[in-house]
Amino acid sequence: MQKLRANDFEVGFLEGWRDASQIVLIGPERPVFTPNVQIHREPLPEESLDEFFREQRAELGNLDGFRLLDHGDRLLSGQKALFHAYSWELPNQPGLRVRQLQVVAVRNGTLFTVTSSALESDWDQVEASLEMTIAGFSWT
Repeated sequence: MQKLRANDFEVGFLEGWRDASQIVLIGPERPVFTPNVQIHREPLPEESLDEFFREQRAELGNLDGFRLLDHGDRLLSGQKALFHAYSWELPNQPGLRVRQLQVVAVRNGTLFTVTSSALESDWDQVEASLEMTIAGFSWT
């Protein structure tokens, strides 16, 4: 039996099953959109990481008002990673934009995606906290 450990719990699961966990960290409450960091794991896609990320950016381009702000290489827990930063408009919320920073890395055949999100108008206030959270990510 395999075990998944997170925070204050542990759960066993059968061989043949896989861990597709997602961790969500919620920042200080905001009226419309609360800053958050999501960490998602999934099996490594068949295409290269560069190709996967390019395809993902193309899909993100379908979001209302999508703007690619930056993309390139960076580190996640001392390991090569890719990132892109972008913003988009909240549906039915004229003028409200969400900004996201997404970092992806591969470890032991698993794709890890760390996504930081906040309203664009809040970004400058929370960016340091979001970056500290990403910097605090480490492999076990």
